[in-house]
Amino acid sequence: MQFEEGEDEALKAQFHAELQQVNREHEEQRTSMHQQHHHERAAARAQLLTPCRPEQVVGQQLAEVDWEAVLDKVGNKCNKLSRMSLSAFGRAFGVSEYALSPLAVLY
Repeated sequence: MQFEEGEDEALKAQFHAELQQVNREHEEQRTSMHQQHHHERAAARAQLLTPCRPEQVVGQQLAEVDWEAVLDKVGNKCNKLSRMSLSAFGRAFGVSEYALSPLAVLY
């Protein structure tokens, strides 16, 4: 009987030691993952917040645009919209969403 109690105590001690080891490993993994997430997030934030001079980018894009062709397309779309039986609001939404959308992409 004492042998069984001693064996029980030994098993409990072994179980607690293994449980503590698992808990330590879990905490190390959690800390490691937290640090990795923090570094990845900082890298992504740094990539998004790179200094940029928008006036240079916009200036380059605007210099490359064939404005005559763009304005012709906008005019053609406005003419198509004007021939449709739409309310004033329908025409306004059509012009802003359909006809002027190429301008929004360019700028």
